[in-house]
Amino acid sequence: MQSMQRLIKPVTATLLASSVLLGCGHGNRIVLDRSNDGLPPDQVDVYLNREPACEFAVVALLQADGGYPTRARVVEVFRQQAADLGANAVQIHYLQKIGASEFMGAGRAIRCDDAAAL
Repeated sequence: MQSMQRLIKPVTATLLASSVLLGCGHGNRIVLDRSNDGLPPDQVDVYLNREPACEFAVVALLQADGGYPTRARVVEVFRQQAADLGANAVQIHYLQKIGASEFMGAGRAIRCDDAAAL
């Protein structure tokens, strides 16, 4: 039993350190529309604190609760989530630094109806 406890502590510490170093964040999404196939993330436009220049339908509401090391990482995660759902854009309402080195944010994955307007 003691040998198992001695093994658990280093493994737990290693996993915790890995998640911090890799910037593993956590968040939520509420999917409203699953009707489209996924897209490559590079085909997803990002609208930061501004309205999209198109008519659009909301595909999902996105939230990053923290654990992301940079603003860029939050944007990357939102972009990937939008792409996975077939949304061709993500509108980010806010990005905020919390604590010494964590970021959080909220936005929505959207599907622009008029791709020419992007």
